[in-house]
Amino acid sequence: MNNDKRNDRRVIDVPSFEKNVEILEHVLLLACIKSYRFYANIRDRLCPRLPDGRSFRPDFTNPDYNRVHNLVAHFWEGMANMIKDGEMGIGADLMEVILSKEVQRGIITAEQGSAIAAWLSPDLRTVDLDLLMLNQMPSNPTFLKWIEGRAIEYEHRRLQFTSLGRQPTLSDLQDSVKSVQKTVMPPSSQVVNPGDLLWGINPYRRLLTVPSLPELNDMLKGGFAPGETTVIGGISGGAKTLFAMQATLDFARSGRNVVVLTTEQKPAALVQRMVSNHFNLDYSVFKRRIEKALKESPVDEVGLRYLPEACYDTPEKYDLAIAFQEMIDRHVRFIDWSGTGMSLVKNFDAAIEQVTMSNPGWEPEVIIVDWVGGGLDHSVGRNDQLRHFYRDAGETIINHGKRTNRVMFIMAQLNKTLVKCSTSFITQDMLAECKSLIDNATNFMGITALRSSKPEADNFNLQPNQYFCFPKIRDGETGRIKVTTEFHYQRFIPARVLMQSAPRN
Repeated sequence: MNNDKRNDRRVIDVPSFEKNVEILEHVLLLACIKSYRFYANIRDRLCPRLPDGRSFRPDFTNPDYNRVHNLVAHFWEGMANMIKDGEMGIGADLMEVILSKEVQRGIITAEQGSAIAAWLSPDLRTVDLDLLMLNQMPSNPTFLKWIEGRAIEYEHRRLQFTSLGRQPTLSDLQDSVKSVQKTVMPPSSQVVNPGDLLWGINPYRRLLTVPSLPELNDMLKGGFAPGETTVIGGISGGAKTLFAMQATLDFARSGRNVVVLTTEQKPAALVQRMVSNHFNLDYSVFKRRIEKALKESPVDEVGLRYLPEACYDTPEKYDLAIAFQEMIDRHVRFIDWSGTGMSLVKNFDAAIEQVTMSNPGWEPEVIIVDWVGGGLDHSVGRNDQLRHFYRDAGETIINHGKRTNRVMFIMAQLNKTLVKCSTSFITQDMLAECKSLIDNATNFMGITALRSSKPEADNFNLQPNQYFCFPKIRDGETGRIKVTTEFHYQRFIPARVLMQSAPRN
């Protein structure tokens, strides 16, 4: 605290609340009393309103502080509609009136009211709060660590038998994890970096690129931005997973940490796609091994995980194979939901939390959901309600990206009856699932399914040349890029015709 000799008042600045918990809590309480703007900014994290609608979560370790915060919160909530500029504060005299009313109502005793007023009133009369402190407090590491500890302690108490009234379930634990995450994470719009204003809302230096597809990055004005979600639409067998694993490999090569949540294919099959891409190894090698293994033992999948000998048959190749293993071990994690019936709405946040808890210090930057339809709770509701499940699952993923500032990808199916063999531009109306899935997503990329008449072609007779179509991009523009699909190497490469405008209707 700094002394201001001109008016004999104390000013609480930024370093003061980092000294110990007691000072931190005292400063927090004063800030909530003396600034409605601060209270409104932090109320969802500091002592949020409980489900009963009347009481607040007791975050302060001092019971008097919790009691005062409860009074202050009820006062501000009742005054919210009448506060115009958010600069209003509660003075010492008004605080004493509020305390006296609580005494009259029998909420607190006269002794409690006098004791609180004795330590609170002098500070309200003599302490000023530094504006920098008010702005920095909600995102300060000291506060974040403190509020996380208080939220965890409260959730632990809430799940005890005497509080919950029954044996806690897995759903209760998952809800607690979400509650703590929401408590700790500051709103993304709270702090503005002036440098970002110079570079625009998505400075290139912070975007994640797919280096093997430079025209894709150009279409997105530099790449994929943290906090944004991109929906990838393609027909079944139309190379959605191919793109997902190519992007995973590119991000890993660039040193980015990626979580791939797979609801259909086993992680072993997805790693095979990365092996084919990275080593220029024909993907049919794996197909032949699968066919051979199934003939020998229908249940034997372990052998399918081994690298083909062609990847390490010389000392030089062996060194490259070890380097590849170290790279994907360092930067890629799989969550295997194939055949499990797990729900994106109920289990997604907890599953990502489990990854971070089991890998201390490893923070995901990219999360890829390989087909959102595999993560729905099909045991509930009718088929005509599936669109609601798709929408809720999409919102769960999108909100996670916004809250954690991660790049999110959702793979979705296109309707084969709408995507003709000659359709050269994909729109969101062609989604087979829920068309509102992309309403709150930042980008939508549709992969065409231009087909060949040659019977020997793979993947539903798909032609090598396809388009990545963008009917929705963060800046509102639309367009497409032409790519060549190398199915035998499990990758897209730039085509000769690099960029074209979207066709006019």
